[in-house]
Amino acid sequence: MSHRIGNSLAGIRAYINLYFSDDMIDKSDGLEKVDDIIQTMTFLNYEFFKNFEQQVINMKSYLNFITIDLAEKYFVPRCNIQLRLFDKEQHIDKALPFGMLYTIMLTNIYMEIRERVEKPTIKITMVDKLNKTDVAISISKKNIFHSVVRERQIIETEIIEALLTQIEGTMIIDQTSVNSITFVL
Repeated sequence: MSHRIGNSLAGIRAYINLYFSDDMIDKSDGLEKVDDIIQTMTFLNYEFFKNFEQQVINMKSYLNFITIDLAEKYFVPRCNIQLRLFDKEQHIDKALPFGMLYTIMLTNIYMEIRERVEKPTIKITMVDKLNKTDVAISISKKNIFHSVVRERQIIETEIIEALLTQIEGTMIIDQTSVNSITFVL
């Protein structure tokens, strides 16, 4: 268990170092994102301790929490979010890094759209395929991943790659319309 807490804290520390060592990054954005990661880790650890014996967390529960919690923070109306999730238990060793990764990506999207008068629709979908779980984030605005979201991802590349390695997963950006991203776990 101590290695899980250590991994969570290491992830938070890496984020703090990234956002406060790069002069090109807005410090208030950095603080917001660090706060988002801490909130996610707090929730995941709380859920983990409720189900300590099996060492699993319900993906539907934590994806729903992260999605709605961040939407409220970044002023994305709940009516603009469509969730298609199902109950699936995920081992804590994958839930913690994926929760961080999901939070990073969703925060990037929400930060990009929070100033817009007309908010796009965001769909979060879970699908089971061949012993893998796909989690897709789709947005009704084309080319969103070529804008500021993409720039933020480039800054966070090392953290994203480390988290993908931890979960033994992949990240696929839809190259046709460039309005969706899928995580394969």
